[in-house]
Amino acid sequence: MNKAQVQRLKRLLIGTGTLGAGNLAAQVLRLTSTLIILAMYTRDAFGLYAVFFSYVNILITVNSLAYPAAIPNMTGQDVPKLALGSIWLAIISSLLIWLLYGLAGYPHAAALALYCLAYAVYRTFDMLSLRAKAFSAMAVLKLVQPVTMLLCLAWIYYHGNRNVTELIWSQVIAGAAAAISFFASARSKMESRGVKIRAVIEALKRERSWPLLMAPSEFMGNLGYFLPVILIEYFIGAGSAGEYGLVLRLCLGPIMVLSHSATQVYHAEFSQARRMGEAHAFNRVRYMNFVIGIAGIIVAILIGLILPVLVEFLYPGKYLMTGTLSVLLAPMFGFMLFVMPMETAFLAFSRLDLLFASQVVNLAATLTCFGYIAPNYGLVTAAGLYSAVQCARFSAEYVLAKRVLQGRIIKNTG
Repeated sequence: MNKAQVQRLKRLLIGTGTLGAGNLAAQVLRLTSTLIILAMYTRDAFGLYAVFFSYVNILITVNSLAYPAAIPNMTGQDVPKLALGSIWLAIISSLLIWLLYGLAGYPHAAALALYCLAYAVYRTFDMLSLRAKAFSAMAVLKLVQPVTMLLCLAWIYYHGNRNVTELIWSQVIAGAAAAISFFASARSKMESRGVKIRAVIEALKRERSWPLLMAPSEFMGNLGYFLPVILIEYFIGAGSAGEYGLVLRLCLGPIMVLSHSATQVYHAEFSQARRMGEAHAFNRVRYMNFVIGIAGIIVAILIGLILPVLVEFLYPGKYLMTGTLSVLLAPMFGFMLFVMPMETAFLAFSRLDLLFASQVVNLAATLTCFGYIAPNYGLVTAAGLYSAVQCARFSAEYVLAKRVLQGRIIKNTG
């Protein structure tokens, strides 16, 4: 490694470490709240809570049409226009969510709409902070949501009725607190005074590749991960949905948080490489990638060995299938931690079509495994097959992302 590469690796490690520390602390608090929820509520009640969160994670991918993800790539003049447009779209889509889910008879339609709106605000100002590389402030603000949730759970424990409705609204309050804190921190980076509606619309049109390709890709990606909970609840029951949801909560949540730190740093580096016209952008993260790969292997082993024992020790006889599901899905989570930061190459270099194709495979695997195999051959068989398909998909994604960064796939759809 030459001196420039050493400095770049040092910068990457500092950025990733700063965000990682904040995200790790936040995840410890989230894990604490999850353990408290599991103790306070029944298996079926947790299943209904997991279904709500599955709806949330699917809908938040489209309520701003993926425009916030474009903010780190934008030139200065377009940043406030795109940020404003993202929030306006989120307000409109949240009203539609409230209307449609309310008409469908879903009892938590209002909470669902408000949480999606709060997440859109959080996401927009999170991307503004990322563009400015304000990693220290971001790390601190990550703690607002889980701390607020713990306070809400304390209120429920002492004064509430311990029903699912209270639990869901507590999550909405925590999400709103996170949105407000990021807004207060990053609003100075927006500089939206004097921005006209027409200018916002024109900026949205210029970046239309994001809603056309990125939003559907993110939608199908989260649909692939969270639709299983909804399908399991429909075909098998709320209890089994709660067990699968528990695995996602204990595994997918931490994986997303840990990979999110590296993902944001990778996104910033790749976006800067594109703005500077660098060829072979993979060199920016070559050594960091090796570190994350080792971390993925360790995480997969820990999930497979520790989680089954932990769940049985804390809740003996209550979540009987959770240990088996965590062992089957552990390899998928390890691959996910390793590959997700590299996915930002598709964003930074406008190869959203490749990411979209990968998510088509993801959705097909989900529908096949949990819409057909689980009801007919059992949840364990479905989960094992699903994990194997996802490992293969992540491997293909890594190869394609590396080729994009090395300039070997040069088509630009943006």
